[in-house]
Amino acid sequence: MNKIYLSYYCIDCNKKISGRTALYGGKRCQSCDSMARLSYQKVLLSVVFHREGNKFIAYSPALNLSTCGNSMDEAKRRFEEIVQIFLEETDRMGTLEEVLMECGWRKVGHPHKRWQPPIFVGQTQREVRLPCPA
Repeated sequence: MNKIYLSYYCIDCNKKISGRTALYGGKRCQSCDSMARLSYQKVLLSVVFHREGNKFIAYSPALNLSTCGNSMDEAKRRFEEIVQIFLEETDRMGTLEEVLMECGWRKVGHPHKRWQPPIFVGQTQREVRLPCPA
C-alpha cells in the first residue's frame, strides 16, 4: 500500500494550511507560524508486472508510472521508491493535484476530501494478427 499526499496541517494548532508553497520551501501556519506537516491517506494501487527479456517491469496504470529490475523483488522495491519520489516531486512543484486528476483520480467525500484512484476493472487477452518481421 502506498501513501498519497492529502493536505498540510499545522504541527501545533492542527489547522489546515492551504496554498501551493513548496514542501521544501517550508509551509507555515498563518495563525501560529509553526511548520506544517503532511497528512497522508492510504490507497491501494494496481501494479502490473511483466517480463521483457531479462528485466521485470512494474507498471501502475493509476499513476502511469513504471520502473524495472533484474528480479521481481527488485522491481517491487524500485516501484515503492519511484512512487515516493514521484509524489514528493509533483508536490514540490505544486502539480500533484493536476497530475492525479489527469490520471483519472477523483476527490471524494465531504467535508474531508480524499483521493480515489481509478478503479482497475480487469484484464483480458485478445488474439490479433501482426505482420511477420522480414
